Amino acid sequence: MVAMMLPATLSRTAATPAQWSQAHPGDTGHTQRHSIRHGVDVNIHDRNIGVRHIMRAFALIRGTGARYVRVGTGGWGRAEPEPGVYDFRPVDRLIRATRSRGLDVLLEVGGNVPAWDLPAGANPRHGFVTYAPADCTGAANGDGSISGETDCAAFGRYIRRLTANVAPLGVRYLIVWNEPQNFPKNWIPSHGETVDQNAAAYARLLHQAYINAHAVDPGIRILNGGTEILPRGLLDILARYVRYPRLARASLRFTRDLYRNPRFCRSIDVLDVHVGSHGPRWSPRIVDASEHALMRCNGGRRVPVWITESGYSSLRVVQDYRPKPGLPPEHEAELGPGYDQGPASQARFLTATYRALAADPDVMGINWTFIVDSPYRGNPAQDGAGLGLVTEDLRTRKPAYSALRAIAVGGPGSIHRRLQ
Repeated sequence: MVAMMLPATLSRTAATPAQWSQAHPGDTGHTQRHSIRHGVDVNIHDRNIGVRHIMRAFALIRGTGARYVRVGTGGWGRAEPEPGVYDFRPVDRLIRATRSRGLDVLLEVGGNVPAWDLPAGANPRHGFVTYAPADCTGAANGDGSISGETDCAAFGRYIRRLTANVAPLGVRYLIVWNEPQNFPKNWIPSHGETVDQNAAAYARLLHQAYINAHAVDPGIRILNGGTEILPRGLLDILARYVRYPRLARASLRFTRDLYRNPRFCRSIDVLDVHVGSHGPRWSPRIVDASEHALMRCNGGRRVPVWITESGYSSLRVVQDYRPKPGLPPEHEAELGPGYDQGPASQARFLTATYRALAADPDVMGINWTFIVDSPYRGNPAQDGAGLGLVTEDLRTRKPAYSALRAIAVGGPGSIHRRLQ
């Protein structure tokens, strides 16, 4: 998760419930009470979940009291292996399975660009990384021809067909890509493309998703792929720990350029923010900074916010990880003391962070990342280690599982509250 600097001194006026409801008539209940929608993320491709255990994972989410699940489609390339040839059957099965457990879907679309829209030199078998489509950049196609389009029209056509397919199944939210600012992994630029050109390419892609999805279903909600702004104080902390400063600076420039691009800023119905493990002190400031940057760019229009990634490891070895000798643990630098006691600290983090985020009346939803632990390989710097609310074998519910249920269902610890 990366972003740009923004002073945290701007004035702030929250949207009233009536204004929020007028802007989003398809979402009800906010004129009387600001109720946070709770969700959990699932990576169905984790080897300990997969097709075999996906229904169990959905049942575990339902048990927390959460009603939303963030899942991916499996990638654009799988759904459209040839131009105009679509196969949405795997996505249909996934959505039906999710709905059968009483869950609504935040559907992440994109990634896994079809081989026929990859830029020249791209490797379609390049692990978990994905490239910016050739027709978003005007780069050479994988077959050697030069794309005459630079407006991501192929992705727009895919989104139009996908929306027509999933909207009747009850899908109301589409997340376009995932963290494109992490471009060495999620949005690899074409050869010779600058950071600002690469950001403009994602803005074009998001805009195509926005106009094509709404052409099919005006009530669908488009979310950006988890791009956010980090406030200066947090950046000062992170600068002490960053292991790849040149890459971090490039990612910050990418996000800065996005939030200065009107095409990006005006193609968002719900602002998708990833606060990661930044906790109760910094997460609300990340939301605040991101909202202000968006409003400066979109003409002052306020949109609701969904935190689609928030999480903290239950592993003490991760909580106490020191990426650089001589410095305190990175998490301690952000969170303060007391977050190094294993599973109990994960539960404490969840409760404190959710309460802090719920104080923002523009926050409509919060997702925890993930429901189940990914296999831990002994590296405390491993992405996602110990984040699950349930252990890897899907048998043991951690204290954070109960903490989320206390918040989502209500009663002690609930963050449902009536607006004044």
